[in-house]
Amino acid sequence: MISWWADLPVEVLTSEDVERMIEEKIRKAIETLPTQQTCTEISAEISKLRTEISEMAKRIENLSTATTVKPLPSRPVDEVLREELGQLAEALEMKRQGDQLVIRPLRYLGMRDFRLVSDAVRRYGGFWHRTNRVFIVKGSG
Repeated sequence: MISWWADLPVEVLTSEDVERMIEEKIRKAIETLPTQQTCTEISAEISKLRTEISEMAKRIENLSTATTVKPLPSRPVDEVLREELGQLAEALEMKRQGDQLVIRPLRYLGMRDFRLVSDAVRRYGGFWHRTNRVFIVKGSG
């Protein structure tokens, strides 16, 4: 019985051939390793990036803590919002509940009108409460 692998050519390597192949592989691996100079450059770049990241983090913190909310006007917020929203205010029910103003849409506002009301409410520190489907402006009572 003749097996299929018996007909395949077999390459015989001497120990010198194996040593030469290993030396070539080692040489190629050493060439791809970073040198001491590139390690120093990489370390300097990492230090520079760390400094930039910490500066950016400080700027982000300053931006996030900065108040973008308008100070509450001397007039009641509901009056100011009615004035700002004009005719759109007729589609809203505004009630004071404790120290907050609750604004409930009386009809479907649509995307454009909802955005107008939402932007106006946000300027005074308010937000949309999804569960209750109302806008709430705290501290306006």
